[in-house]
Amino acid sequence: MAASDRRRYRDAGSRHFADFEQPVAIQDDDLVAVDQADDVPLLQLADRSAHRLDRETAGVVLFSASPETRGHYASLFRNRKVTKTYEAIAPTIDHLQIPTNRRSRIVQGQPFFRMKEGPGAPNSETYISAIRSVGCNTLYQLVPVTGRKHQLRVHLAALGIPIINDRLYPAISTSYEDDFSRPLKLLAKSLSFQDPLTGQQRYFESGMKL
Repeated sequence: MAASDRRRYRDAGSRHFADFEQPVAIQDDDLVAVDQADDVPLLQLADRSAHRLDRETAGVVLFSASPETRGHYASLFRNRKVTKTYEAIAPTIDHLQIPTNRRSRIVQGQPFFRMKEGPGAPNSETYISAIRSVGCNTLYQLVPVTGRKHQLRVHLAALGIPIINDRLYPAISTSYEDDFSRPLKLLAKSLSFQDPLTGQQRYFESGMKL
């Protein structure tokens, strides 16, 4: 990420929020939306995060402007009241019917940090559509209905279109482990919801591109 794309944020109130160098999509009295770079988790803001992204996923992350209001925004994610869209680059397969809705049961796999699809009633759902071709790959839009761990990565791998540079799915790869020059091609593109404090419709979009 270029230095010109970074901003330093400090809250305008008397209480010191935190200093960090990440692009700030928007900030106001209640919320801070930050464009998180892949492999750069905002640990110093963890006590105010409304939700989390996987360490390898880039994109927009939402924080409350104060710890006192965090629970209001976190509850939106728990209760599925946030519309989230992601973008991913993955292989193009002609015989795969797109758009499609992937519903399956996601359970813990092996090793413990991996997930997998298993038998039983579905507990995860993702709507998958194509945006455009990117060489021999496709830029997909992913809209998760549920929020299981690694859900998008598991669903695309199960469809035979694993996300480019995924080191965990469909199998663990050690050939370029911790090679930050080949980031996971998965981006948290936007968040939209009705603000629980003001009643306003809120929309946040990442300025990053895959």
